[in-house]
Amino acid sequence: MVPRGNRLATERLLKRMVAAVRRGERLAWGGEGRLYGRDGIGRFKVGASLIAIRAQAPLIPVVFHGGHHALPLGSIRARSGRIRVRFGTPIPTTGLKEEEARGLADHVQEEVARIYAVLKEACREDA
Repeated sequence: MVPRGNRLATERLLKRMVAAVRRGERLAWGGEGRLYGRDGIGRFKVGASLIAIRAQAPLIPVVFHGGHHALPLGSIRARSGRIRVRFGTPIPTTGLKEEEARGLADHVQEEVARIYAVLKEACREDA
């Protein structure tokens, strides 16, 4: 968990994550910074972008559709349903600087929203 309101602790966490990515470990980091719970994509925060830029590693968009129906926010009981997952094309960060993290986060958000729209349409076609 990201220690909100504690910049020093957040920076320590980011350093640990960057080191892990540089060692070749995989890292999953939610772009929205929280469970969204609605049908759609919320505004992305810059954490994943900062980690990727500092590690000079690509960001790979991973998109889920249907989770908000199968396990509604606040519920502890899963419902039956279909959850679709798609992996997007890796987005390179080579040569990017930390000042570009917001732009990178916005770019990744746009790509995730595009893929999400495709998954949502596929869900309509299956119904």
